[in-house]
Amino acid sequence: MKIKDQFIPLIGYSLILATSLVWLYIKAKLVASKVSIEELIILVCVALLLYILLLWLLTWFHIKPKQILAEHTQGYENLYLRIKATVDKLIQKQRFIDQDILNVIEREADDIWVITTKLENELKNEELRKSVEDNLAEGKHYTYFLPHPNEVYFESIEKNLKAFKSLNLYKHYQGQIEIIRLPLDTQFLLDEVVIYNPDKPENPSNSAHGITGFTYYECRDDPDAVGPLHMKIEGHLLMFLSNKLTRVRQNIGLKSAIDRIFIEFADNLEQIDKAYLVDIYRFRIIDKKDAYDEFIKRVSARSGAKDKAKIIDQILRKYLEI
Repeated sequence: MKIKDQFIPLIGYSLILATSLVWLYIKAKLVASKVSIEELIILVCVALLLYILLLWLLTWFHIKPKQILAEHTQGYENLYLRIKATVDKLIQKQRFIDQDILNVIEREADDIWVITTKLENELKNEELRKSVEDNLAEGKHYTYFLPHPNEVYFESIEKNLKAFKSLNLYKHYQGQIEIIRLPLDTQFLLDEVVIYNPDKPENPSNSAHGITGFTYYECRDDPDAVGPLHMKIEGHLLMFLSNKLTRVRQNIGLKSAIDRIFIEFADNLEQIDKAYLVDIYRFRIIDKKDAYDEFIKRVSARSGAKDKAKIIDQILRKYLEI
């Protein structure tokens, strides 16, 4: 508390007391002839006690609320520090995946989901980009769950997505990469989460053969840490996240795939092909295999479109009901 906050009120109250004492002195002069010395002394003492009590009360009401506020503020600060310390301890108890274990999990996984608000690791991390490209070359599939195009809080995603589509790994393995834009009301608590084997149950004794998830943890407070750590996501949180994304994929996966085909393969589609895609756009699955096969055959028969038709088939076939 500042010094002036304590002493300025005291000076004011002292002036009030001095003025009162002067008034009492004048009043005493006026009544001296009618009041005895003993009565006058008692009167002055009582007045002094009353004004001292008044001064104390006024000072208390001025200073005490600020003391209470300061105590509460300090209490909140202490509570924050205790919560932060608890969270730090919980983070330290989390299981971290080292790179060797992660490499084993990646080798065994056939399906990999990446939920990201930035899509920048594949652009900035050459080692990671090489790893993704090697996985795609081995026939693995990647699904990228990105924020909705109208989401205003993740402005970099559109620029990064455009750059991602210019990478060789995307150009060479388009059919093995799926991109799904999540609903606009999706809440992102983490910048990026990666899930391996999302269609398998959790296997705590052998992570490489069950669903496994991790997020990146930046060790800003650890001077010895090199780069981000892979903090494992387990149990109910992992299964909840996987189930939610599975339902999203079931509901809008086919729509996202068709949107992508219209954007990336428009030059290879004729009006009859576009009409077919519009017709199945409202469904969650492709239930008429004959019509689908005819669509792929028609696109493939066009000059120079055979490879494109193969990629389109890779993108759509996962939604074909067999």
